[in-house]
Amino acid sequence: MGVPSLKTLLDRFGDYLEHDYGDEARAQAKRIREALVDWREGDESTDGVLKIADKILQGHGVEAIRAEGARDSYYMDTVALYVNMGDTYAATLIYDVPRDRWWVTTWGDWLEAEERSGRLRPTEMGTLEVA
Repeated sequence: MGVPSLKTLLDRFGDYLEHDYGDEARAQAKRIREALVDWREGDESTDGVLKIADKILQGHGVEAIRAEGARDSYYMDTVALYVNMGDTYAATLIYDVPRDRWWVTTWGDWLEAEERSGRLRPTEMGTLEVA
């Protein structure tokens, strides 16, 4: 159950946080990190972490990436959840459902990597399916 480090959060979100919080940027990144650690220890839900990150990053809510053939007892056909930052290639926090792991990347890059690896592929209908 991997969670991003404080350094990774600051590297990827530092500009957002410094713009919005100034001298409190590091403290805000620590709040996200603490929520992730709480998740790892079973004290915070995935949805709770994403809501905290969305609020701190001033995102546009939490979105799901779904794929035909994905089966999770809770998330059903969802393969990833992420904070919508308003741009496909803006840094965001992503929860990878099948791997039970967090990433700090863009959702566009995450999806392209999944397609290149062969884990996901586009369908003729413009949706995704598990390979």
